[in-house]
Amino acid sequence: MELDIENIVPQLSVNAAFYPFDKQTYVVQQTAHAHQLRVNQATYQLLSLVNGERTIEEITTTYNQSLPIPISVKDVYNTLFEQLSKWGIIEDNKPIQQRQKDAYLMLRFTLLPVSILNKVTPTLGFLFNPILFYWLASAMVLSSCFLIRYVYSHLKFDTPISPELAFWLYIIAGLSILSHELGHVSACNKFGAKHGEIGFGFYLFMPVCYADVTDAWKLPAAKRIIIDFAGVFMDLIFLHLCFLGIYFFKIQILMSVCIPIVMNILFNLNPFFRFDGYWVLADALGIPNLRAKSMTYFRDIISTKTKFDLSLKSILLFIYGALVWSLLFLFLSTILYYQSASLWYFPIEVFDLLKTLIINTKDFTFSYFQSQISKIIIPVVFYITVWNLCRKQVITIKDFLHKTIQ
Repeated sequence: MELDIENIVPQLSVNAAFYPFDKQTYVVQQTAHAHQLRVNQATYQLLSLVNGERTIEEITTTYNQSLPIPISVKDVYNTLFEQLSKWGIIEDNKPIQQRQKDAYLMLRFTLLPVSILNKVTPTLGFLFNPILFYWLASAMVLSSCFLIRYVYSHLKFDTPISPELAFWLYIIAGLSILSHELGHVSACNKFGAKHGEIGFGFYLFMPVCYADVTDAWKLPAAKRIIIDFAGVFMDLIFLHLCFLGIYFFKIQILMSVCIPIVMNILFNLNPFFRFDGYWVLADALGIPNLRAKSMTYFRDIISTKTKFDLSLKSILLFIYGALVWSLLFLFLSTILYYQSASLWYFPIEVFDLLKTLIINTKDFTFSYFQSQISKIIIPVVFYITVWNLCRKQVITIKDFLHKTIQ
C-alpha cells in the first residue's frame, strides 16, 4: 500500500532548537539526544514552515513560492522524514540515532563529571570577559618570552630526577592539564552553552585529556574562538603562577614544569592536528571539519574533479589543503630518508624508556627524557599518519565499489 505522503502532518520535535552559525547556515540542535546538525538557509526555511498543522503538500506549496525552481512533495518528505527524523528533529516512530563519540579519541573515560564541574566553572567565568581575556592573554604572551628565558638559563637539565621529585612533577603536571580543560568548560559556561565532562583518552596513540564543549556550536564564532583559546589561556596563567613560585618563594621544583608547559602551549596551537589551534582556525574560517574538507577540496581541484571557486573561503580552503598535503609529504619523505632507523628501533626505544621510568629511576634525567622522547615521538606520528591515510583510502575504495555495485 502506497503511503499518502501529501496529507502527512509533520511535527517538529519539542527538543529541537535553532541557532545561527554564520550568514548562510544554522545549527539545529536536538537537546535531548545532543545532536547538532548544520543546515543551510533553504533547509532552515523549510523547517520554519513545520508547525504541526500544515500537511506536507501545504508546506511544499508555501515553500515553492519563494523558490525559482520548485521542489516536489516527495523531496520535502525525504528531507523531513528520511534525513532529519533519524536525528530526532522531526517527530517519527523510527528510533533516533544515538550520538557517536568522536572517532579520533580512543579508550576515553570520564575524569570529572558535569555535576562537579558545575560547582567550579561559574567561579572562573569572569576570566573570559572578551576585553579582559584578550588584554590579559596578550600581556601574558609577551611576558612569557622573558619568563622562559629566565627559566631556561637557570634550569639544570642533567639533574637526576628522584622518585620524590618525579611524584611532585606528576602532580603539578596533572594540575596544569586539569586547569587547561577547566578553561574550556568555564568559557563555555560563561557564554551560556552547556558543557559536558572532562575526560581522558588517546589521540594518535598519545594520552590526552579532553573537555566536552560540543554545545558551543550554537554560539557565535567570536565566542567559540574564546572557548577554543581558553585552555591555552589557562596554561599561560598556570605558567605565570609557577614563575611567581620560583622567583618569590624559591620553589625550584616549579622550574622543571615551566618548559613542558610552554611546549604543551605550542603543541596545542598547532593548526594541523585536532588541538586548540585547529579549532580556532576552523571557527575563524567558519568551516567545520576543516582538515578533511580542505584536503578533499585540494585533491579535487588538482584532479580537475571540481572547478576552482574564487571566493575568499574557497581560496583559504585550497591554501590550507595545499599546506596540509605539502607538510604531510615533507614529513613522510624526510622521516623515510633521514630517520628510517628510528622506525625499526621504535619498539626498543619505547621499552627502554618505560624500563628507566619504572625501574631504573636513578638514571632518569631531563637530558635522557628529552633524547628518548625525540626518538619516540617521530615514529609514533609517522605510523599513525600512514595508518590514517591507508584507512581513508580503504574507505574511499569501499564506497566506490558499493556505488558501482548498486
